[in-house]
Amino acid sequence: MPTKPTRAQLIAKWKKIVEQIENGYSLGLYDYRNDLDVRSLLAEAGGPPSPLLDELDARFRAATHKRKLKVWESDSADPFWIYGIPKRTTPEFKQDLQAENLA
Repeated sequence: MPTKPTRAQLIAKWKKIVEQIENGYSLGLYDYRNDLDVRSLLAEAGGPPSPLLDELDARFRAATHKRKLKVWESDSADPFWIYGIPKRTTPEFKQDLQAENLA
């Protein structure tokens, strides 16, 4: 049975995702949604305040366009990440958005 990732592991994964977004997200919408699930898992995990997580969230916000339409779903309180679209993406990503009427 797979083990549940620790909060530290989830934060490390979120850091890599944020770096990908900052550098230009090279994958499609399906992968992006999977990546957003990492942030949802972090929200659900709770835990003490984390300056690193706060910094990563600020970087995510800076590297994405905030939209009114949700890109994904989350049961978390205030899931700001499901409204963010990377500022730098590929034509494939843009086509995925258009195919789902999110462009």
